Amino acid sequence: MLTEKEQLFEKYKKRLTDPGDCEYYCVIYSEKMIGFFIINKRHTEKIWAIYLLEDFRGKGFGKEILDFAINEIKSVENKEISLWVFEENIRAKKFYEKNNFSFGSTKREMEYGKPLVELRYVFNI
Repeated sequence: MLTEKEQLFEKYKKRLTDPGDCEYYCVIYSEKMIGFFIINKRHTEKIWAIYLLEDFRGKGFGKEILDFAINEIKSVENKEISLWVFEENIRAKKFYEKNNFSFGSTKREMEYGKPLVELRYVFNI
């Protein structure tokens, strides 16, 4: 039986080798991978993830990633872009609100080793 980490690794390995509608991007700075992001132009939630190493947060990289993702999605979408943010992730919520996303009143509870609440944020195109 696989451990929880091994199961997670296998899940992402499958996604990367068979991405379906997702587009995976690595963020490289000075020849070092400092983050990644995932967008899906065909799914309701268009931006699936934006992750940066902590040392690179607050330096404009997130804004560049978000702008790039929005422009990519705009090429096929003309209504809205949505994503989910953990309710307790104050920094991310402030970041998205600063960049014209707003909480769309939808919440869901997810289990990530403990129950966590996610909030659906929306950007109107």
